[in-house]
Amino acid sequence: MAGKQRLIILLPCLIITIMALDYSVDAQGLLRDSGLPIVWIGLTDRTIEGEFRWSDGTLLNPEDMYVKWADKEPNNFLRSNCVAMSGTTTDTEGEFGQWNDIRCGINTGVICQKPINSCQEGWDDNGDFCYKVMTEQLTFEEANRECETHNAKLSSIHSEEEQAYHTAAVDNNDMRLWIGLTDAEMDGTMRYIDGTPVDYTNWALEQPDNHSGTENCVHLYVRDDRDLDGTWNDDECDKSYGFVCKKPKAPCPIGWQARDRFCYLINEEETSYEEADTACTNIGSTLTTISSADEQLFHTNVIKSMSMPLWIGLDDKVEEGTMVWKDGEQVAYTNWGNGQPDDFESNEDCIHMSKNKPNCESAVCLVDDGQWNDNVCDVTGIGYMCKMLMTL
Repeated sequence: MAGKQRLIILLPCLIITIMALDYSVDAQGLLRDSGLPIVWIGLTDRTIEGEFRWSDGTLLNPEDMYVKWADKEPNNFLRSNCVAMSGTTTDTEGEFGQWNDIRCGINTGVICQKPINSCQEGWDDNGDFCYKVMTEQLTFEEANRECETHNAKLSSIHSEEEQAYHTAAVDNNDMRLWIGLTDAEMDGTMRYIDGTPVDYTNWALEQPDNHSGTENCVHLYVRDDRDLDGTWNDDECDKSYGFVCKKPKAPCPIGWQARDRFCYLINEEETSYEEADTACTNIGSTLTTISSADEQLFHTNVIKSMSMPLWIGLDDKVEEGTMVWKDGEQVAYTNWGNGQPDDFESNEDCIHMSKNKPNCESAVCLVDDGQWNDNVCDVTGIGYMCKMLMTL
């Protein structure tokens, strides 16, 4: 495919997030050593104009002492939505190390920082995941809903090492704890509610037994249960126990934007619909779907900072007039432009979000950012957005 992704998507690390004065000093030292005129830092207002966020999603506080905008910056000149640090070699105060918003498509150097995988306060760090033992006594469903409020799920266990953590959690809290294993959907077929495979088990003797035919959820025994601490038992889902929540340290891959339960990747590579669909599929995602006005607002804010329309995963290629989302969702919400879809010349089966072009008098330009239009599927010059569930 022609073109290329922007640097902020291609990088195998997080662009540096300057969250303290010592980071700013370190970044300037690296910049001076590089000899480059400018380098990217991980700051952008691509999603909402004027609202600058770091590459880890943190909102910039303009009052912080490390903020170093150059005079009259940021100014959004020519749709400048990404921030670079000046590396002029004069070392004149007010020039070197100051920030300027420039167009995201400019090729230049970048300062990277390796992502620091750590868990938030109150959560236990264990391998690639964060865990939190909740001592409130809740039913299985109540416990999972509580985990979801923390962007987590009831825990899954996939190794002896992970089991050891859970056994210690039982011992330290002296209570039975729910994990996210259940056969409520199909009796006798255990599955984790986070979707991961059941590739390790630690059942207590003669368990699971589905006693009385009503035991469909799994908890960990404590030591008082016949010295069976940490082993698994199926029990009635409406009983109340403590529980363990689990979530990955990084719910989205580097370069993706996290929003609600989903991760999004924006790509301004010029593609056809099929090329865009294939590109998303190859990285374990689908072309983006939009199911509500709130989700549409997010997409509209994204496209306002773009230079081109974006394919979304909607088409009527199978049956003319019957729109279908690529991920199989029902079409519950639409945002068609005026007179759309029109299937112009009976050849428009794929949908993109429109991009308003100032100073363009053609009828095709007179649309609002983010409105939907059907188009010829093999037309190029259109970017795309991929979408996938967060890894939970």
